[in-house]
Amino acid sequence: MESSFTPIEQMLNICANCHKYFPLHEIILTRFWQGKLLENRNQDVKGVGN
Repeated sequence: MESSFTPIEQMLNICANCHKYFPLHEIILTRFWQGKLLENRNQDVKGVGN
């Protein structure tokens, strides 16, 4: 099953292949950290709601 991020990842890979200095690794790392921050925020919100 494909992730909802698959089309975005495909687009980023195309851009990286077309442009020599496209910051693909930086974008992937930023998305990773954003996901971690959202996970932590969601855990905090769950903890406050109990």
